[in-house]
Amino acid sequence: MWFLFSLLSLVLIAPFGAINSWIAVLAIIISGVFFTVWYIKEKEGEGKVKISNVIHPGHYNIPGRKECIEEMVDKFGMEAVETFCALNAYKYTYRHELKNGQEDMDKASNYQNMLLEYIRKDPRFKIADHYGLNLQMEQLIEEMSELTQAICKYKRKHGEGQSISDMVTYERVEENLIEELADVKLVLGQVIHLLDCDDTVQEIMEQKINRTLERIGEQNAGN
Repeated sequence: MWFLFSLLSLVLIAPFGAINSWIAVLAIIISGVFFTVWYIKEKEGEGKVKISNVIHPGHYNIPGRKECIEEMVDKFGMEAVETFCALNAYKYTYRHELKNGQEDMDKASNYQNMLLEYIRKDPRFKIADHYGLNLQMEQLIEEMSELTQAICKYKRKHGEGQSISDMVTYERVEENLIEELADVKLVLGQVIHLLDCDDTVQEIMEQKINRTLERIGEQNAGN
């Protein structure tokens, strides 16, 4: 490419006099300047393309709408999008040697940064951090007590134990149960956040699930 710039410079200068050594040097200098400017612009363009593929890519930004990931927050909630970011960070790290190399690592880093940002902005965790572990544990005890009452009322309405007034409808009993389930899930997640034990809780849950499945298998085999 530099050769082409040099040749072009010589052609442009030739009509103004014989091409001697100092004109040739001048032509090379001029070509070097043009080549440097061209090279810098090319590299800047490449950088912009790489950045646009990693951060706020155009194919995830439809004109007149929110960016895709922000619509995902609205549709699926902050918790689901945080999981999405964590999984994407893992995916791009896993595949980078076999696919897009550094670009995939940049994407993984971007998703990790988004994950941290969504956790920071998550209103559930803002509330938890404001009130602290002790108060949220007390709140959890209260919410679990109310859930126990809602379960008992649900079972009574469905014919187990002491009957419940006909004025209380099945729909109302079920709505109350679902509301209390939501309250417990919310505060339980906040306590797990404050204890910073989400990974450990997940591991224990998987162990218990596997153990239960083994017992079911043993029971089925015994039958």
